[in-house]
Amino acid sequence: MEVATIQELCTRYRRLAICELLLDANTEAFADCLYNSGRAYLALLQRIDRSALQSQYHFCTSRAQPFLDSLAADDVDTARAMAPWSASNWARGDEYEEDFRYMRFLMDVLAHGTTSSQASACLQGLRVVATGFDSARLGVCESLQATDARAFDLAMVEFLQQREECVAEERGNPSADPEFLRTEAPICIEGIALVKLARVLGMEVRIQAPGIPRWAFTRRKKAFPPPDAWREPWVSYAG
Repeated sequence: MEVATIQELCTRYRRLAICELLLDANTEAFADCLYNSGRAYLALLQRIDRSALQSQYHFCTSRAQPFLDSLAADDVDTARAMAPWSASNWARGDEYEEDFRYMRFLMDVLAHGTTSSQASACLQGLRVVATGFDSARLGVCESLQATDARAFDLAMVEFLQQREECVAEERGNPSADPEFLRTEAPICIEGIALVKLARVLGMEVRIQAPGIPRWAFTRRKKAFPPPDAWREPWVSYAG
């Protein structure tokens, strides 16, 4: 499958997951769809030859949204497995440096720990370049490295407020993607992923806010589908 096709598939699985949550409160299907997104992206990362690529655009670490999908699905193993396969260097000209450092920090914290040299170096770089909306993400990252639950709560309030402003602006854009507005706009997969990452790091956080519904944190009752389930047509089921 072509790169763009798999990336579009990941987006479809993410939006389908949100539909399962919004329409039926089907938390199992929600997690399974996000799981499929992460597994599809990991399979893509593992078989690509970066040295043969003419452009790194599609493989920029800042565009690794399926990493967040895996975290939001509680599929920590897949999220952690993406770290060594994802670019560790900023792709100048193909992505914003602050976006790269943000996503790379989350990967490094998960893969190497909060006190690792990789995470510390990435956070220091983010401090230099973060502005605007990224200042809220910086606060989240600093609280994660410090494993400070109180600071994390405050940083997430700012993060979600700034996200709401961005979503409101997008709703007023006549060229906005209608599917995005119906799915990813009301449910913040990134926010869910951040809360779950904080918990993986041992922090006691219980954030309930618009975009982060409590149903998204329902404990799974069964195992995930097979790793290659993303290749098969999705069939919804009762939760």
